[in-house]
Amino acid sequence: MAETKSPWPVLAEQAQTKFNEAESVWRQAKAALADAENQRSRIVDMLMEYRLKLTQFERQSNLSDSVNCRQFLAQLVDLDVQAQLQVQKMQAAVTLAADRVKAARFDLDKMKKLVEREQKQHQRQAAQSAQRRMDEMATLRHSYKHA
Repeated sequence: MAETKSPWPVLAEQAQTKFNEAESVWRQAKAALADAENQRSRIVDMLMEYRLKLTQFERQSNLSDSVNCRQFLAQLVDLDVQAQLQVQKMQAAVTLAADRVKAARFDLDKMKKLVEREQKQHQRQAAQSAQRRMDEMATLRHSYKHA
């Protein structure tokens, strides 16, 4: 009689692969979030720097430089808004990826438990089978001694 192969180890391996992929996506999302936060930080630093320059130009009554600085500040504010949106988008991606990692970890743990349960069941069945064979041999020996 051919013994059927258990699906649990294969499913556990697939769950491990899914977990590894989800964890990789999560790490990439965290890196993208860090990049977006760094970019926004640089933009905020530039905003502060050019606001100081604007106040200097206005104190010096330098009209052309003041107008140019205001235009550049308007562009920086637009970039800051885009950077804030990008940071929020990346934060959402990190949260989603973390949820997927958590779900994949749960599935992986479940599959590992099923594999362990099946292995214990096989060990128990093997022990029972061995005990039956020993009992049968003992019965045969007893029968031959009294026959």
